[in-house]
Amino acid sequence: MTKNVSVPEGYKKTELGVIPEDWQIVKLSEISKTYSGGTPSKSKVEYFGGNIPWVKSGELNKGLIFTTEEFISELGLNNSSVKWVPQNSILIAMYGATAGKIGLLKIRATINQAILAVVPQEDTDYLFLYYSLNQIMPNVVKTQTQGSGQPNLNAAIIKSNNVLLPPLPEQQKIASILSKVDEQIEQTEQIIEKTEVLKKGLMQKLLIKGIGHTEFKKTELGEIPEEWEIGNLSNISQVVMGQSPTGDTYNTTGEGKPLINGPSEFNERYPTPVKWTSKPTKICKIGDILFCVRGNTLGRMNFADQEYCIGRGIAAISGLKNLGDTNFVHMLLTKEGTELYRRANGEGSTFPNIKRDQLNEIKIAVPSLPEQQKIASILSKVDSQIQDNQSYLHKLQELRKGLMQDLLTGKVRVCV
Repeated sequence: MTKNVSVPEGYKKTELGVIPEDWQIVKLSEISKTYSGGTPSKSKVEYFGGNIPWVKSGELNKGLIFTTEEFISELGLNNSSVKWVPQNSILIAMYGATAGKIGLLKIRATINQAILAVVPQEDTDYLFLYYSLNQIMPNVVKTQTQGSGQPNLNAAIIKSNNVLLPPLPEQQKIASILSKVDEQIEQTEQIIEKTEVLKKGLMQKLLIKGIGHTEFKKTELGEIPEEWEIGNLSNISQVVMGQSPTGDTYNTTGEGKPLINGPSEFNERYPTPVKWTSKPTKICKIGDILFCVRGNTLGRMNFADQEYCIGRGIAAISGLKNLGDTNFVHMLLTKEGTELYRRANGEGSTFPNIKRDQLNEIKIAVPSLPEQQKIASILSKVDSQIQDNQSYLHKLQELRKGLMQDLLTGKVRVCV
């Protein structure tokens, strides 16, 4: 028997749960006008390349839409079912892989037939409705899409969904709170992006030009300091390839050594084991680089914060005593990531796999150990900034998620 849900003062019980007394449950069709667009004939070159913004469903991944990838001409507009959509309309992708994705149009633009435009009425705040639909659509895609392959929605399905609607002043206050969090998220993402660009530039410079050198020599890797030599990764590091224990030695109770089989256990810096083995095979040391050697995640790295048994999807890499700094080696591998993936996939394999010899043979410019440590220290500080901002970004995203759940359902009221 289901227990009766207690209803706090000022709230009422509804089909969507307990909500504030002064909130309404309305169909999307009651508070907005909806329509889709079209595509001009692709065979008519003169229909494209004009100055009319034309939004395609794949662009809704951007969230806020300030510009478009393609533009159409007046001829294209007048000779097709393309329609203008006003600024601050909500756009919903209806078909395929992007079904249910939502964008907020920040310009006046046109749309194709795979997008449903939702134009709110005057008594509905567009930003509040944008956040509400972001909250609703994942469940709509999960429970109401049509077709056995990729999901498909249509206008009738989307318009028939219920929306919780507070009084307009409360809508505006909720939207203001959520938009401020979104602004912080966007700013943090921009800081991370700029810092990653800075790191990439520093890596290109420091790993080839070093610190404070004035005399250089030409080599196969470009100009490097006179004191440096060209060598292989094996000159300054050692690589231990993993070997998976037999499955009958695995357990989830913490018996034996923690086991790292691949990137599914990886985090930002240190892995989180989910299995252990009572008969470990290859073991890494604390501080080793854990390097993915197989599949689409080839080149992804973590560091070992304890001894782990490493499976065949992982190599443990560390600097050689008195010759190589492990953090410097990590930076070299980061720089070489794209080339390593290309090399591992060079024989046309659909499952990239890099061998120990391929890692050892990577050509590098070799500084002295003290200079390796200085370079690694500079780049590690930039890495720490990125990690701190990524951690802050995650907290903001969790805050946004919690606020949307609380504010858009009326669980937490705002002062107006």
